[in-house]
Amino acid sequence: MEVGSQRQRRNAALCCVGVVLQSRSRALALLRKIDAKVDGIREEMATKSDVADVRSELRSEIHSLRADVALDIMNLEKQIKEQEKRLSDQISGLRRSGMEYHSSAIGQRLRRLEEHVGLTPEGH
Repeated sequence: MEVGSQRQRRNAALCCVGVVLQSRSRALALLRKIDAKVDGIREEMATKSDVADVRSELRSEIHSLRADVALDIMNLEKQIKEQEKRLSDQISGLRRSGMEYHSSAIGQRLRRLEEHVGLTPEGH
């Protein structure tokens, strides 16, 4: 029976070796799949150089936009000053017209009053 038990042990050992080999083969297959997926992800991922390039482009665009905005603000300020000047001139003109009108109206009333009362204007 020793021969039979040796065979059983050998068969059991071979069976264990087969199970281990199958497990290793499955593990290797899974590792290969994982490796392929990692390679695919690496291809899709941006490199540090890519990120640096994008960052540089964004900085350049931001500086350009800042310059454009600064120019637009300067142009708006200029337009506002021109508009303020026109409004100031219009207000001055209205004041002058109002004063001339009131001076003329007061002068006419004064002449009517003088005529009514029978006074003659001085210097005439």
